[in-house]
Amino acid sequence: MKRIVPILVLVLLLSSCAGASNGLDSVVSAIAPPVRMVAVITYGGFTSQAEICFYSPDSEIIMTTEFLQPEEIGGLLVERHSDMKLYASYDGLLSELSEEALNVVTLTNDILQAVRDNLETLGERVEPDDERYAQAQIVLGSGTITVYYDEATGTILRINSDMFASQLKIDIIETEKITASNQNVSALTSG
Repeated sequence: MKRIVPILVLVLLLSSCAGASNGLDSVVSAIAPPVRMVAVITYGGFTSQAEICFYSPDSEIIMTTEFLQPEEIGGLLVERHSDMKLYASYDGLLSELSEEALNVVTLTNDILQAVRDNLETLGERVEPDDERYAQAQIVLGSGTITVYYDEATGTILRINSDMFASQLKIDIIETEKITASNQNVSALTSG
């Protein structure tokens, strides 16, 4: 019996260490595909409101961004395909876009992908600027992504990034998982 107690203590210690994480897994799962977000995106002097949908990385279409505001680009729909090409549709016109043509779309996708891929493993909790939310940072290369989130719900509220030589801010208004009943993939390139 005396030998069993130390072994049980050792097993409990090892199992608790194995399960230890930075506590950011619920934040990552909140934006794991398939997911739909409505966000205000600020890039340079450009501010827009968009609906962003991420689908399975195995899908032909892995992301769609539909701009809701400003009015001048409201209704512009951009798809990112698994080959990383961008396609846009506006008022029935369809064209392929270069990466440079819509930096805001590619940067938003790349930053959100970096958060999904790295927050749980590389994210470090930091002292928040404001006590209303928790804060974590991911340092990748020469850039930093700061994620502001509600600790109780795991909901991401804002993402700031200086990655890819840009200043990007994503204020997330709404997030929901995409289900069969609310799925809306447009498949711009299919006949």
